[in-house]
Amino acid sequence: MAKKKKNNKSGGGAQQHQSPEKYLRSGAARRLEKGKCYIASNIEEYGEGMVIVSRVHAGGRVSFAAYLLDIYCLGVKDTYYHLREESEHFEAFIDRLDDHIGMDECSYELAHNWVWGGVAWAEEAGIEPHDDFALTQYMLDDHETDDIPIIDLPFGRDGKHFLMANTQEEFIHYLPILQQHLGEGEFTITIPKDWDDDSDAPLIKTYGPEAEYTYQHPDYPTSMDLRTPQWVYDALMSTEHVAIIEPDTLDRMLALPHDDLRHDLEQIILYHTGLTCDGIPDDYDANGFSGVIDKAVVVLGEVGDPDSSLDVVLEVLRQNTRYYDYHHGDCGPEIYPPTLYRLGRNRLDKLMAFVKEEGLDPFAKDHAFGAAVHLAHYEPERRGEVLEWFREVLQFAAQELPHTQRFDTPMSGLILFHLHDIGAEELLPEIKAMFDTGLVDLNTCGDYDEVERKIGIRDSPDVYPIDIHERFDKLSRLEKH
Repeated sequence: MAKKKKNNKSGGGAQQHQSPEKYLRSGAARRLEKGKCYIASNIEEYGEGMVIVSRVHAGGRVSFAAYLLDIYCLGVKDTYYHLREESEHFEAFIDRLDDHIGMDECSYELAHNWVWGGVAWAEEAGIEPHDDFALTQYMLDDHETDDIPIIDLPFGRDGKHFLMANTQEEFIHYLPILQQHLGEGEFTITIPKDWDDDSDAPLIKTYGPEAEYTYQHPDYPTSMDLRTPQWVYDALMSTEHVAIIEPDTLDRMLALPHDDLRHDLEQIILYHTGLTCDGIPDDYDANGFSGVIDKAVVVLGEVGDPDSSLDVVLEVLRQNTRYYDYHHGDCGPEIYPPTLYRLGRNRLDKLMAFVKEEGLDPFAKDHAFGAAVHLAHYEPERRGEVLEWFREVLQFAAQELPHTQRFDTPMSGLILFHLHDIGAEELLPEIKAMFDTGLVDLNTCGDYDEVERKIGIRDSPDVYPIDIHERFDKLSRLEKH
């Protein structure tokens, strides 16, 4: 066991000790059985649509990749993956897409040809696929395989590349690229009819971009002054179990003076963050991946405090996507919301400040939303307090979505899942105001009418155990999956 990402997650089986990136690049997903595939019903009519390819693990879980495909010109415009999802979660995701945009089940061969064909069509025009395709391509068979029949598909419009530029920036960016690679008269590029070159007003699309990661980290400790016995550090660095500490060892650890243990856990987390925050050194995991930061964060949730300990955990969540994928992978939801709840249940102000920070990974911020859901679940008498906390977040979202950097499109979809978990009907006016920005990720959550219709239907909330033994027991079962 090792995310959204992006929402991004890791694989299972023998590869589960790897980061998601290593798992995908190893080709492990390609060796899984092919699962169901889907394509947007109107992709040929509109020239753009989603393609979904899934793989099935031996235990029944599903890994899948989604590709937003522009078949007229740009190829893979966006893409992301989820690993080791419960099959019912995957089916619910497809149902939401189907309700919102219409999805048809298709053969793997058709999905393969649409995606790889779109990549090739765009490359003819000098356009590379979305950066994340460097990973999601590994959910597909190799494009040079002879095992997949070639299907002739209608890329372009009237046989030529056709681009509808949504913004002036997009027009300025792609025009010289198309001219250089295709030549004048060999492509069409258009702009919206109501585009006013003299207007300085921003063009609001159906949904907007992600925040640019801009966090500048402080200096972290370059050495450790540990107070607990050496075996504590050895247990955290063990590569035999990357997500757990054995029960007997855990009990010994918790019997130590909590102040000393807290001090050492904070030092260990910050030290290893300093080693890996700017990239993973080639020799960092020479002895195997240990999961040291995740294990330390779980224990810190038991013995830490709402001051220095909470600050350390939030510092971990401020790191870049590569750091997150390496250290946490798909463990993030199991690790961080319970710990943030334990440490921050009486410091919602700190969690709010974290949500409002500029230029952070939205999927790391999502753990603060999860912590608030845990608070509403484990302390139902405080639900009103949680609702007011979320109300402030939604008001902040309506204000900041057009500016992207503090609250962005992915966060707009993620927060609605948490509001559904607590049945937050009281917040519908604030939710509507957020939708009115035109920047909510409709692909994630559907439109406002759908949210309004479903938010009062409470399912079991997405919460995890908060007792440390139960937490490691659950992580142990996931590790063995």
